[in-house]
This record gives sequence, C-alpha cells and structure tokens, in this order.
Amino acid sequence: MNQSIRAELPSGDCINGELVEGKWILDYQGCSFFVEKVNQVKKNNLNPQKWDLPRDSDHASLLIREFILKAKGEWINPYSHLELCHCRQVSRQWVDACIVLGADSTNEVAERTRAGTGCGTCRIHIEALINLRKPKPPVCS
Repeated sequence: MNQSIRAELPSGDCINGELVEGKWILDYQGCSFFVEKVNQVKKNNLNPQKWDLPRDSDHASLLIREFILKAKGEWINPYSHLELCHCRQVSRQWVDACIVLGADSTNEVAERTRAGTGCGTCRIHIEALINLRKPKPPVCS
C-alpha cells in the first residue's frame, strides 16, 4: 500500500514523502536552513517513522515534526475548518504559519493576524494549534 504525506508552509518550505513498496521516497525544498535540518535528520535513515522528533521550536523543526507525526499516523489537527477566525476572516493556514514562525501565545497570534480580536470564541482553537505545534514539556515533580 502506498502512502503519501506532505508538510508545507506558505513561504515555500515543504517536505513530501511517499512510501512505495516499503521504501520512502523523499522530496523537500525551501530555505537553506530548512534543507540543512532535513539533511541532518535523514542522514542515517530515510524512514521518517524512525526519525527522532525535533525538540527545537524553529520553523524547520516544527515542519519536520509535523512530517514525522504524519508519517506515523499521529498528526491530528485540532481544527479542521479552513477559516479559523470568522469575525476577522483569518484562515487556519495563516494562524498556523504564524505559530510556526514564532508566535507562542494567543495574544501574539492576535497581534500578527487579528485572529481572536473579535468575539474571541476562536481563541481556544488558536491555543489548540499552539499546543499541537509546540507541546509543553512534561512537568517533573
């Protein structure tokens, strides 16, 4: 059974993978930082299901993390509609790109995109996207 996955940013950074007869075929492009990160991750293994999840929060690491989780079947987007903020007509893709490019809170997303500055009901979905992209490390007691 063939499997195809893709992770991309509106800026053009993207990674594609296709599992054909048990072998992964990878194709990726983007800024030099992103390409170098992918080269480092895949250096010893072309199977993204066996790659370690990146711990950094730069855009390349977050995109690679999405790709790995998709390859493992563990990527579940908490908000499936195209438009996340109906009051301000802000797309989920725009909010997601903002998070990948550095926004760490609903307030930062609101400042950059205006999402969540109307009625505010979408702020819970913005927070869910932030948690998906940048999960908090477990608290040790």
